Formats: sequence, C-alpha cells, structure tokens
Amino acid sequence: MYQKIQKIINDLELRGHSEKTIKNMICTMNSLQDIIKLHGESYTKSKKLPSNILKALYSIKDCSTATLGGHVYECDECGDTMISYNSCRNRHCPKCQTYAKEL
Repeated sequence: MYQKIQKIINDLELRGHSEKTIKNMICTMNSLQDIIKLHGESYTKSKKLPSNILKALYSIKDCSTATLGGHVYECDECGDTMISYNSCRNRHCPKCQTYAKEL
C-alpha cells in the first residue's frame, strides 16, 4: 500500500506539482465513495465491466445517502431531529465493513 502511494506522489512530483499541492490532493481524497462520485460515471462508460462490479460501484456510491432512504429521529424533549440514512450493506463497501468490524 505504501509503495503505491509513494509511486503516485513521485508521478505527481514529475508532473511539476509542489509538495504542498500533493499533500492537499491526498488530504482531500476522503473516501472511495467520493472517488466513485467524481469519476465513476466516466470510468463505467469507458470500460466494459461485469454486472457484479457495476452493482458494487453503485452500492458504494449510494451508501448512506438519501438514495437508499433513511429514518428521521426526533427528540421527545427538545424536538430536535436527526436523519440517519440507510447503508448499502455491500461486502465491498469500506463504510459498511468498518461498521461491521466495530460491532
């Protein structure tokens, strides 16, 4: 894993990016879900992917969003509300697997 990250950093340095810019790029990549939201559509159009991989990509993209629905919780005392979105429960989803490990 470290070697892959180091290779990406070296490639960015060769392209003329400063160390500060590279650190900002790495810090702003929050999750796999963000990457799929940004680049998933163009990637799936450019590649012929099996249906099981497409299903996993779309599940991860929609995980814990309004697309999958959710629940509204309301405090009986103060009336404050909180929305909790449903997870995709896909075994390849990093969010769902992290949650499963914590249980």
